[in-house]
Amino acid sequence: MISRYEINRKIKSCLVSHKANLAELVFSFSGRTAWFHGRLTKIQGSEFSVEEIENLCNAISALPAIRFLNFELEDWSISASLGSFSIARKTVAAPASVGYQQPLVIEKNEDIEDILADNLVS
Repeated sequence: MISRYEINRKIKSCLVSHKANLAELVFSFSGRTAWFHGRLTKIQGSEFSVEEIENLCNAISALPAIRFLNFELEDWSISASLGSFSIARKTVAAPASVGYQQPLVIEKNEDIEDILADNLVS
């Protein structure tokens, strides 16, 4: 029987050969499932295509002892079942606009406690 350590090493090798950025992706093998969390991007920072992700998933699922893939990614929705994959890019909501914020200017001759007290009153 192949060890969990060896399977994790093979998963890492597969990810590296497909140019996945391991700084943004956490993976682990447990039982018969390979788990993936984080973001799935390439080393250069570019994005994967759907076909590249499908090829990566096929390569990982072909490794010995792996029967299931579980993805909890920020940027992709990937579900795997019995040799087929459903892959879609997640849409990212635009951040809420931040209103104009005036900088707090502290002059040397003023005490910080006085400035903060003045700002809290106004």
